[in-house]
Parts: sequence; structure tokens; C-alpha cells
Amino acid sequence: MSPHQGVNRRRFGLRAGVLTLLCLTLMCGCTAQFLYNRLNFLIPWYLGGHVSLDDAQEAELKSAISSLTAWHRGSQLSRYSAFMRSMADEVGQPVTRERIERAAQTMEGFWVDIIRELTPGAAHWLQSLSPAQVDELLHGFAEDDEETRDEECTASSEKQVERRMRGMTRAVKYWSGLLDDSQHALIAAAARDLRPTGCDWLESRALWRDQLKAALNAPGDAQARDTTVRALLLDPRPVWTEAYRSGFEANRSRIIDMMAALDATWSAEQRHAIQSRLRKLAADVDELVKP
Repeated sequence: MSPHQGVNRRRFGLRAGVLTLLCLTLMCGCTAQFLYNRLNFLIPWYLGGHVSLDDAQEAELKSAISSLTAWHRGSQLSRYSAFMRSMADEVGQPVTRERIERAAQTMEGFWVDIIRELTPGAAHWLQSLSPAQVDELLHGFAEDDEETRDEECTASSEKQVERRMRGMTRAVKYWSGLLDDSQHALIAAAARDLRPTGCDWLESRALWRDQLKAALNAPGDAQARDTTVRALLLDPRPVWTEAYRSGFEANRSRIIDMMAALDATWSAEQRHAIQSRLRKLAADVDELVKP
């Protein structure tokens, strides 16, 4: 009998998309309340297309997602709004590179906290999959990577720099409004300096998928298997290639350098725009906490 015979054909998967949606609740302005209150419905749909689940697996995934969103609303959103208000107060005057580094670490810590909360349930859910479902899930992840290969890996260096420059410029303008020529030049220089890590990223993801498959299909002690799966979900960095690890760290440092250089150029109007954006987002996040 086919391993998928009799399963519910609605399709779900476990992807980093859950984090993307949670992030969007902080960034989508007036639609934040609408989106956040519907996360428990939207996430399964967004995660779909990778593995066919039976009714019990589907119910378990939905329950885990419901618990995650309740935890996130109850314990995390107020941290985000407090952080944004603190940054709004500080950005009224020039800030140091060290302060920007600490802010980056704080934001990275927010993601780590979500992943820590997500990991036990995700590991348990993944281990409920049959070998055929594991193959289906990981094949879907691999197909996603192949769809981005041209953009992330094989595109010419000129096209990659152009794409980075557009994305970085759009992101900075979201906060500051219009940029002057010197600010455009700082962004362009950073876009040129960033290392091309796309191929290394795809290789690292393939290695991670291989290790996850081996862990999920490993015979023997269930506790040892669970420990390995949780470690892979919690922190993929040990699986990264050295090329990707070094490129990632170099690029992170270069982006912070760019942010520090831009901060030294902000006009009073731009600082006010950044403050207003941060405070508006903080207010939107506070609205999400309300019943």
C-alpha cells in the first residue's frame, strides 16, 4: 500500500516560514492585528506543500502552532515594543557602532528565543513522520533551494550586487525616507563589498538536510534521536561549511559598519523619520497584545 494512501491530502510542512510570519506581525503596520489574530490558521497554509499528513499529525501540528502563538503573544511582544521605543529614544542622537552591534545581538536573541520555544514541538512532530514522509518533506525543501539557485548562486556578480543594492536601499529608505547621494554611495559600497555566499548557503542547507534525514531515520534509542534532531533545529551553524560561516560573519560585520556610517550622516529630518517609524511599530505591536 502507498505510504500516503488514506491521508488527508491537505499538505503541511515545517519550515522557517513560521518565523517569517511572526516577523511580519511586527512589520506590517496597520494590518498587524488582522494577521496576528489569524496566525493559527495562516501558518499551516503557509507551511503547506511539502508533506502529506494524516489527521493525527495535522492536529498535532496545529496544536503546536497554537501554543507557539499564544506564548509569543503573551511573553514576547512586549519585549519587542520596549526595545523599539528604547531604540527610538537613542537614535535621536548619533550612536556608536558598538551600540548598533548590541542592538543587532538583541534582535538575534529574539529569534533564538522563538526557535528555542519551537524546537521541542517541532522535533516531536518531525519524528512522527514516516521515512516516506521525511523524504517528501526534505525533497520539498531541496526543490525550494533549487528555485533560488540562479538568483542566489549562479547569477553573475554584477546581477548579485545590483540585487543586493536594491534590497538594501529599499530597507534603509523604509526607515529614513529619501536618501542623499552620499548615503546612496555608502549603501552601494557595502553591496559591492559583501561576499557572495549564495552557493555556500545552498551547500550548507543540503548538508543540514542530509543530517536531519539521518537523524530522523536513525534506529535505536529514541532519546538519542530526539537530542540530535533538537540540536539540528536549534542551531544549524555546526553544519555550515567553513566558507559560508566565514562569509556570513564577514557580511554581518560589513552591514553593521554600513549602518554606523549611515548613522553619522542622518539629517534631523531622517532621525525624526526613524524615530517615528520605530514608535509607530511599537504601538502596533502593543495593539497585538490586547485581547
